[in-house]
Amino acid sequence: MFLPVLAKSVDLLDRRFVQGLLMPSLVFWAGIFALVAGELGWTEVGGWWNALDTLRCVLLGLGAALGLVFFAVLLAGCVPTLTRLLEGYWPEWLSARGVRRQLRRWGRLDPLDAVDFMRRHREFPYSAEKFMPTRFGNVLRAAETYPGDEERYGADAVFYWPRLYLVMPEESRSEVRDARTALDQAVVISALSALFAMTAAVGAAFTRNTALWFFGAALLAAGLSHLAYRTAVGAAAVFGDLVRACFDVHRHELLASMGFSRPASLVEERALWLAVSQQLYRRLADRPELLRFDTASEGRDPGAQRMPEPGGGA
Repeated sequence: MFLPVLAKSVDLLDRRFVQGLLMPSLVFWAGIFALVAGELGWTEVGGWWNALDTLRCVLLGLGAALGLVFFAVLLAGCVPTLTRLLEGYWPEWLSARGVRRQLRRWGRLDPLDAVDFMRRHREFPYSAEKFMPTRFGNVLRAAETYPGDEERYGADAVFYWPRLYLVMPEESRSEVRDARTALDQAVVISALSALFAMTAAVGAAFTRNTALWFFGAALLAAGLSHLAYRTAVGAAAVFGDLVRACFDVHRHELLASMGFSRPASLVEERALWLAVSQQLYRRLADRPELLRFDTASEGRDPGAQRMPEPGGGA
């Protein structure tokens, strides 16, 4: 799974927090309050509130606001875990069943049909061995394995993504941040809706006169959770397309920023990415002679360096 993008601006953090965490949390707790108030009686709840003095109303409102922010902060730390859960990082017996189902979906796509061919490319990894148990997980895995394909670049996306992000222009990073914001927001809404549905379903068994109201709220929340999940799948596809594009367009900038010579061919590039990965992972590459620094380009803009002459080596 991709690491969360770094180096976000303060304004973006505020927007992501309010839109992606605070607002869904507010709706969630407002729904819980509506269920409880409906069971206790809106008249009784209104009478209790009107009986409070001004100071207690202010303190209660302030406490609720602080509690909501605290809940949103805690929720922010759960987003990676929720994302992994939707991806399908489950117990092996359950994961295997999901993978078999995804393999059947993949098998029903006609590789000769243009639309089905694109779906295979965007919604599934290139190898069946890398399939995940869910649609959401396969869409993200397809983007994650794209640059690491040995028939493409051979660059491990999970390992190189934080490094690539640091050298990308701000315009590219902004597009990635926006796509990630939409993805995280859909994940949060889906998770909170599912939690609300379970809470309402359990509450229906302990209510006196509003069991039907609780049950209806549970069904509505379950439908919203499913809709948000489908939205998350679409957002993951957009995010995955951007990740692919970032590697396609900016991977040579990453090599240049690390000081390596720009490869003269795709074959040499694959060998270079493998050597760099081995050196950084295990501190020793099988072919260390490929790790040659481009000393001629020191002090110049990496994007302005010339392609080496054909046959000049990696």
